[in-house]
Amino acid sequence: MAEYSRKAGCEAVRLDDEWMIVDTERATITKVNHTGGLCWTLLSGPQTAASLAEEFRLLYGTDPEVLEQELHSFLTDLHGCGLVERVY
Repeated sequence: MAEYSRKAGCEAVRLDDEWMIVDTERATITKVNHTGGLCWTLLSGPQTAASLAEEFRLLYGTDPEVLEQELHSFLTDLHGCGLVERVY
């Protein structure tokens, strides 16, 4: 399973329950909700969708199997926006 990590040059700012991820190289801003912000925080090191789902299970008691698919899609979207990179 692919591992992802934040791309250098991207910073996040939290405003209430929303996060703004700023890509300084591309001059773009991507808005994510609280859950996306937590994912962003966890992506300070390499993570898979499964490892992120496990973190959510530990924090909130959610079912990691249900979340894993959604987190995989979220990571794919972040990768498509150039905000995270695959770690090999």
